[in-house]
Amino acid sequence: KTPCPDLEFNVISNLMIDTTRFKNQIYKIKNLVARRKLKRFDLTASIDCFGDEQEYVRYGLNLDTWKTNFEFLANEKWIVLHINQTFSGLTIKTSADMLAWVFRFRKDDREIGHYFSTTVMTYDFLHPGIFGPGFFDKDFESMYHTMSDQGWYKHSFNYLDGIQKSINSMPRDQEKISQLIVYLDEIDRRRNTNWKKTFPWLEQEANHVV
Repeated sequence: KTPCPDLEFNVISNLMIDTTRFKNQIYKIKNLVARRKLKRFDLTASIDCFGDEQEYVRYGLNLDTWKTNFEFLANEKWIVLHINQTFSGLTIKTSADMLAWVFRFRKDDREIGHYFSTTVMTYDFLHPGIFGPGFFDKDFESMYHTMSDQGWYKHSFNYLDGIQKSINSMPRDQEKISQLIVYLDEIDRRRNTNWKKTFPWLEQEANHVV
């Protein structure tokens, strides 16, 4: 009813919506853009990693639904599409898998922006730096390798390198690792989940904590 022909409208979403309903909403926005009632529509999809790890970290997220909705968005090339990814101690190890999957949709005529962050807005024991220097180096190498053939992402190498150096500047913190284990144990009690099955590498670290 009130056209905004100069408005660039951005929505940030975890894509947890029924696909049919989601498509209907997107097509309504497409109609607004086509009729020049909006200048542009951006969608920033939140995702941190892949697999069971992602569904544990973002409890309530169904990765199959996320993938289906994201693939739909990627094929709607009129949408300016981005990924927003937050690193925590629980998300780094499957980040390369997520990047590889997203890159399937990046083509000459389809750019997908990507933003990285290490901001942990809840508890400091979720920060990846608590595991000490070098702990995630192999995982970062996997990300660099996955990104190496992607033109746009080459510009992200320095930023990702800065995140890695920041993580590696922190000493290992046994107390915070212990706090993380207590936190996950309580989550499992409430949700009837099993973090040891989802993060087997972390169980090994837990055994090192006195």
